[in-house]
Amino acid sequence: MILSVILTIALAYIGYGVYSLIFGEIIRNIIYNTMIVLLGFQFFKPLLYLKLAEIKKYFIFGMYQIGERILNQLKFQIDQILIATLAGTHVLGIYNFSINLVLQPVKRINPVVVKVAFPFMATIQADNRRLKNAYFLLVKLI
Repeated sequence: MILSVILTIALAYIGYGVYSLIFGEIIRNIIYNTMIVLLGFQFFKPLLYLKLAEIKKYFIFGMYQIGERILNQLKFQIDQILIATLAGTHVLGIYNFSINLVLQPVKRINPVVVKVAFPFMATIQADNRRLKNAYFLLVKLI
């Protein structure tokens, strides 16, 4: 910390202005992380160990996750992709503005309704019939 303060003041004195704060913070982080690494090696020495057979199931799971997220993103933006390719960016801009205008009330009201409805639903969670009716009412309201 002392080194970074001295460096910051020296750079400001030389004329670096606001950039002296940035350089001082960068130097502080470099010194701090170097000290952590050097002191950490005294207690723990990491090993480079990799067996593909052991990570295969995690890799496959990750690939399914990536595939699912790509498909979801494509599902939610296929209309925009089609409009952009078929009608052009001007029409896409109008479409996006219209969609955002329609969705604004839902985006603004939904969090408020959920904050109020969640505690209420928690109190009736034992009664499935009331919980189901409350949920359907909430969906209809939103």
